[in-house]
Amino acid sequence: MTIERIALFTALELAERNADPDNPRVQGIANSQGERIGHILLSHEDGFDIIIIGASSMDNCGWTEMLGVLDYSVKPLGAMGGIWEDALLLRTPAVHRPRLLPFFHDLVSRVSPSSVRESTWAIVDEWSELFNRIGSPLSIMEQRGLFGELLVLEKLVDTYGDQSVSWWVGPKAERHDFISDTWEIEVKSSIHLDPVAHIHPIDQLEPTALPLHLIMVGLDSSGSTSLSELVMRIEGLIDETASLALFRDLLGAVGFNVDEAHHYPTKYDASSIGYLSVDSSTPILRPSSISPGTVYEDVRWTLRKSSLPFIDVTESYWPYLGGL
Repeated sequence: MTIERIALFTALELAERNADPDNPRVQGIANSQGERIGHILLSHEDGFDIIIIGASSMDNCGWTEMLGVLDYSVKPLGAMGGIWEDALLLRTPAVHRPRLLPFFHDLVSRVSPSSVRESTWAIVDEWSELFNRIGSPLSIMEQRGLFGELLVLEKLVDTYGDQSVSWWVGPKAERHDFISDTWEIEVKSSIHLDPVAHIHPIDQLEPTALPLHLIMVGLDSSGSTSLSELVMRIEGLIDETASLALFRDLLGAVGFNVDEAHHYPTKYDASSIGYLSVDSSTPILRPSSISPGTVYEDVRWTLRKSSLPFIDVTESYWPYLGGL
């Protein structure tokens, strides 16, 4: 069973918009083929995103802390009966939705209807490190990833103005980090001399209707600019109050807090920036390149910059995007 990550994010947003404190509601969700997933429902209550899984075969219990910001309960789901007599409910604060979306996606994709408790607990255990980090400063890998995206955003704002802030959609759980009306960009950052990109989900580099560029940012960790300093530099380029507010909201969505600058002392410089135009002829791993009938659940793979003909990004690259 596959489900688009952005579809799940949108469904959680919809559940929040439709939430009624006086009349709790649930809603279904469909997989990427448009088929309803029969054993999973979504809800929203009191600022929490709630994933509901049927037929848990567990004893009823109220909300119980499970791991960090994750709570669970077991109860009948109204008068729905059937598999919903012992539904397992998992809830997390909606404010953490962007950071927890990979967990939600993995859970919805992999939980087994025939062994709900065992498979759910196993999946939660696999994501325990993420839950332990929620509310904590960004990990070093998250910092590097964010630094690379912000370097790209800085160039876009400098070239196209405030409108480009809305193109930064990675924090909203879109498949790619930047999407405009005419192109899409995925950014990967690495401190390796030969930069390495870790690709996940497997369809992240599936060609899209719009031109898709993969930008690889090589970082020098003994550079001149901290993450907080880069954020301040971008804020200085933004003119409109609404765009500045959007930028800060997006930073918050990825877990960056300007009041925690002391947690991010490492200074970076871009040692290299290259781009690769990705289309159906690009020899990389993606669902469309896998033989029909191949069985797999989840794939993570690594791409080295030297393995494909990346083109150096120069100052002319940014206005070039406007002509795509």
